[in-house]
Amino acid sequence: MRARTTFIGALAGLIALASVTASAPTAEAKKPTGSIVVMAKGFKSDEGKMIVVLFDKKDGFPMKLPNGIAVRDSKISSGKASVTFADIAPGQYAAVLFHDANGNRKIDTNWIGIPKEGVAASNNAEGTLGPPKWKDAKFSVAGAKVKQKLKVIYL
Repeated sequence: MRARTTFIGALAGLIALASVTASAPTAEAKKPTGSIVVMAKGFKSDEGKMIVVLFDKKDGFPMKLPNGIAVRDSKISSGKASVTFADIAPGQYAAVLFHDANGNRKIDTNWIGIPKEGVAASNNAEGTLGPPKWKDAKFSVAGAKVKQKLKVIYL
């Protein structure tokens, strides 16, 4: 009988401990997150979609789209489109978007690498004799909503 009482007491103690542990916030849960809203205007047509790729480092920005950490797409209406990236950890980010008029989900370029479709980068960064640089396109997220209002350009 004593073993059963000890077992029940131990079990009750574990249940109490588990309920306290389950209700205690973890360090991960305390990290503030933000969101990034990318709004673009200047699309030449409403055909296809706007595709936005989010990067958290300069490696591959802006042309190596698989190096991005998230991708969103949106229908274009009246030459405008927008997407939202939610639950973004604080840090440095940059975004690149393109008008995917033909639906192939890649930035089509001519034989020397100039985009054939409309493009834009965060902060409306533009490149000189090449694509925009990370340092010009990067912006900070610090646990709040960040808006990027971009103008699509056709080269």
